[in-house]
Amino acid sequence: MNIEKSRAKWKRWADKNRLYLRARSKAYRKRDPAAAKLRDKLSRLKHREKRLSVNRVWMENNRAKRRAYMLVYCAANKQHRRQTHKAWLKKHPEFKTPYRARRRARKVGADVGDVRVIPLLKVWRREPSFVCYYCKHRFPRKQLHIDHMLALSKGGKHTVENLCKSCVSCNCSKHDHSVEDVFPNGQCLLAI
Repeated sequence: MNIEKSRAKWKRWADKNRLYLRARSKAYRKRDPAAAKLRDKLSRLKHREKRLSVNRVWMENNRAKRRAYMLVYCAANKQHRRQTHKAWLKKHPEFKTPYRARRRARKVGADVGDVRVIPLLKVWRREPSFVCYYCKHRFPRKQLHIDHMLALSKGGKHTVENLCKSCVSCNCSKHDHSVEDVFPNGQCLLAI
């Protein structure tokens, strides 16, 4: 008996005995939930590409239906979605900073069209340490501030050319002033 005949025979039997198979599966999950969870995970990994392609096709064919569902779901679960998004951002801080900077730039009406900014900020956020643009000292990544050399409020643009890495003290002392006002000698060591 070849494989196709065997599969067809199994499919016919499974169609006739769907309730029996469902009850058996439910009993197995109840009896050994850890093994069932592991089996499900392995199955998802094994058939990942097939699942993704089926989901992609379904999403393309049902855009309006999916959109209507998501509108209803989002309205009903605002708090849950907010908490989930907040938790995800906490786990992935490298995504949070560039988007916050773009949002802030949009709020003040600055130009945010430079597509090179987000990849640059992600690279800067991954570096274990950095050198401050103003004081030239080395600091750990946690103290990194991304500064607009010409402040957005003063007409600066949210572009790669206007961004620099700065430490907390330099960025906070600069505020929205120009570099020349705060550091009259240019980029020199500050007396700390």
